[in-house]
Amino acid sequence: MLIVAAVALLAWIYHGGSRAGTDHVTAKAERQHGAAVAEARADERQAAATTATIAARTARADDLTDRYVRQTIEDLRNAIDTVPPAAAGDPVPAAPVEQLRDRLNAAIARANRAADPPAAAR
Repeated sequence: MLIVAAVALLAWIYHGGSRAGTDHVTAKAERQHGAAVAEARADERQAAATTATIAARTARADDLTDRYVRQTIEDLRNAIDTVPPAAAGDPVPAAPVEQLRDRLNAAIARANRAADPPAAAR
């Protein structure tokens, strides 16, 4: 009887320890999973914010480009409209596009400077 009681006591201790170990491992895994989910959600929020920032900057750049192109077209049309009509048989005089050319060249120079890598700090 004493042997049966000892075996029963050992089985009860083994089973209790096994269950406690399982509970401990399960709780640890749940904590780690919760931390991983929280980190993933934070990364997702950061990615969404970055995407929104990029979209806003792209929309602004598109709007500015559209305005610039429309203004350039209007300036070109105005320059052409200022050309007086030529007499019959005379060549058509050149349109006064010097100011427009200067603005386009300045815009190209600004774009080239913006595309250059920033100078290294010394």
